[in-house]
Amino acid sequence: MIDIRVEEDIVNFYKDGRSKPIYFIERAKLYLTREDKGILVSEWIEHLILKSWIEAEALYELARLIQKEFPDNKINWYETFFPVEKWQYLQHVKHTTKLISGTNSEVNFKSLMDGIQAGIDEQRSDVNAEINKIVEMNLRQFNLL
Repeated sequence: MIDIRVEEDIVNFYKDGRSKPIYFIERAKLYLTREDKGILVSEWIEHLILKSWIEAEALYELARLIQKEFPDNKINWYETFFPVEKWQYLQHVKHTTKLISGTNSEVNFKSLMDGIQAGIDEQRSDVNAEINKIVEMNLRQFNLL
């Protein structure tokens, strides 16, 4: 579990009750954004999703903190979190597929074809519609809408 604490001018990330943070962000830099097709997304959420230790709930908690610290930000939280939820969905699908098929992590023709199919499936409108619902539900839960 990730615990996010604001300690003086630093936002520290603690994992599993450790006494030392595993990551930190300067409080004054929480507002940083990146423009994607004219839309502002949180640079920190986009950066942290690449960390193996991060949890989606912690990202939403961080977003809530950013919104609290910088209420006039122009971050589009929906566009920021759609890739987070899509990544989580795809990870779940890959894990479930491995469990159902009983295959290990060996790379073979079938695993390559399954990977290609997962890539095709991720572009389906019904999948994206379900991810849209998840993002909206979580944004409401964390008061980001």
